[in-house]
Amino acid sequence: MNYKIGISLLFCCFWTAFAFGQDYHQNHEVFAINKEAPHPLLFPYGNTKAAFLDEKENAPFYQSLNGWWKFHWVRNPNDRPSNFFEEDFDDSEWNYFPVPANWE
Repeated sequence: MNYKIGISLLFCCFWTAFAFGQDYHQNHEVFAINKEAPHPLLFPYGNTKAAFLDEKENAPFYQSLNGWWKFHWVRNPNDRPSNFFEEDFDDSEWNYFPVPANWE
């Protein structure tokens, strides 16, 4: 009876490899298989009426992080500017990057 389970598992492995391509885990274009879209589980509204309307953009606690952010990539984390967080830091040579996005 155990050999039937083993054969079934082996078939499932081969079928998965066939269906997704044998090297899907090494394909840089594949980054989400069976992945649920990100979302907050809870959101604070200003009052009950606003919660029922479910218009997060109009809530007093809402701030979108979407937009163009400064982006600076370095190969080694030790090469990053150590003072990038200071208010007078010069980031004029950095690129702009759209958020949300995937830099890979």
